[in-house]
Amino acid sequence: MKIYHVPSLQDSNSFLIVDESTKEGAVVDPIEPEKVLEAANSHGVNLKLVLTTHHHGHTKGHISYYVTGKEGEQPAVFTGDTLYAVKNLQFAMTIEPDNLRIQQKLTWAKNQNQAGQPTTPSTIEEEMETNPFMRVHLPKIQEKVGCKSPIEALRELRKLKDKWMMMG
Repeated sequence: MKIYHVPSLQDSNSFLIVDESTKEGAVVDPIEPEKVLEAANSHGVNLKLVLTTHHHGHTKGHISYYVTGKEGEQPAVFTGDTLYAVKNLQFAMTIEPDNLRIQQKLTWAKNQNQAGQPTTPSTIEEEMETNPFMRVHLPKIQEKVGCKSPIEALRELRKLKDKWMMMG
């Protein structure tokens, strides 16, 4: 299995997943179909499947795809907008301004954007260190958003992010 990043719009991503033995492929989130078709043609891929992780309603109705290849190949998870780009890291800084890992990843992500490079892939470990939505189990996150449980904290974080997005 080979995965190609297809940059789309200003801060979105599409991906081309290719079975190298058959040259058949799938596309994840074809935001700009012409770019995806161009990428498929350039790699000699016969597209067989389109996977959509979301429509633009943020996390409501999101789907993640877990893709495996041959024995010994690394699997991949496609999560759409639920995991990370510059705007999400900027929001994370408002929740945890002293988190050095968030600061480092934000600098890296900005540099990637300036160079026209993707801010993916990420690892679950990275997300657990930098993504407040995956850190709601921590008392300091719950305290920051005025909640006493992970579920309440998740709900409050979502509200805060929605407000933050409307202001920014």
